[in-house]
Amino acid sequence: MATDVHDTVVHTKVAIIGAGISGISAAEKLASYGFTDFKILEATDRIGGRIWTKDIGNFAFNSPKTLRLSSFHFHLKVGYFSFCHLNSFYYNKCYHKFVENWMNFSDSEKRLRHMIFTQHLKQETVVSGCNDLGDVSLSEFGCYEELPGVHYTIPPGFQSVLDILLSSVPEENIWLKHSVKCIHWADNEQSAQQHSSDNVQQCKNDNGNKILIECENGKKVYVDHVITTMSLGVLKASSGRLFDPALPEEKKEAIEKLGFGIVDRINLYFDEPIVDPDVFRIELLWDDKKYEEEERNPDKPDMATSWYRKIYSFEVIDANLLSAWVCGKEAEYMESLSEEQVAKDCQKILSGFLKKDIPLPSKTIATRWGKSKNTKGSYCYIKVGSTISDVEALGEPITNNDGKPVIQFAGEATHPSFYSTTHGALLTGHREAKRILDHYNIENSI
Repeated sequence: MATDVHDTVVHTKVAIIGAGISGISAAEKLASYGFTDFKILEATDRIGGRIWTKDIGNFAFNSPKTLRLSSFHFHLKVGYFSFCHLNSFYYNKCYHKFVENWMNFSDSEKRLRHMIFTQHLKQETVVSGCNDLGDVSLSEFGCYEELPGVHYTIPPGFQSVLDILLSSVPEENIWLKHSVKCIHWADNEQSAQQHSSDNVQQCKNDNGNKILIECENGKKVYVDHVITTMSLGVLKASSGRLFDPALPEEKKEAIEKLGFGIVDRINLYFDEPIVDPDVFRIELLWDDKKYEEEERNPDKPDMATSWYRKIYSFEVIDANLLSAWVCGKEAEYMESLSEEQVAKDCQKILSGFLKKDIPLPSKTIATRWGKSKNTKGSYCYIKVGSTISDVEALGEPITNNDGKPVIQFAGEATHPSFYSTTHGALLTGHREAKRILDHYNIENSI
């Protein structure tokens, strides 16, 4: 893989922006049909994007999301209600319907059931990738499709899946540390004159009016097609400066309307086992109602003493190793803490729930996807006010007058059925590669 490309100006047929699973799958698809005239431009110094496998102890862990953006997605249900796509109005209706069944219980039993109910809601905020379930559209309920079959944890880590895809991709075609500054995509002289600077326009005229990609390191790449796999978070924050001319209105509206949340994973490694061998999960039932009534100061909310109440369980990967999820504003706050402070807070949680002294973890790894300038979050959700048509609009290519795909969009946020997942991201990479193969009439592309 190249990190220092000496040529200042480079020509290639296709530029793939981003070396996450979507970009790698697009490259793998092209290469498998003998199409190798492409370059992958990756902003960071590694491959994988939002798949990041790290070793801790004798285990490999995937970040950010071995929940959806990995191999063992789950979807929880409570009673007869699925809480994945409830806005606040229907949440309240379902909640009151749910508590009607509690009328014959004692106060302590009602309290316990309320705690179980709210725990499941916290799980669903992680599954959905939102801060609060009131953020998620009910109207699009059922659009997301669950894959059949069992959920499988890949022992070597999810990087092994990337390695399989990478085996078909020429190593020299992957350029690390090539952050994109701007994509000048106007494909005719009049449009280019209207939207581009004089220097850029002269460069484009000198290079056959191709698409010009300017990189932050000074490289200029001229291409016929761009497949961008930038996260929805990056598009929300920077699409205005990344594309010249600006994207079409329907594309900008889709980017604005869709939701993009922060979900982080916390992994704790202990020198000694802290649970019995038959324990596989530590469920946390927080008494949020009591906390709101007696402990929380509504005039001065203290995230320092409440962020960890969003953690609903610790998964016991091994007797020495625990893993938890946190999302939304609480995840955003957690990202501001040192790993030492995260470890102390988790130690306090575990000691309280297990009712015994728990040592500090010897190693703590917490993801920080919200703070990452190259992701600005974890994965998308269908926000109130948006629909699946916005996902479809985001995934539509920008073509020229001859129908040639000019700017193509891939990534988990562009799949109408598998948004927020690695398999959705992978399939969109294949989809956009096929679009190019079909454009050049390369046979047998499926």
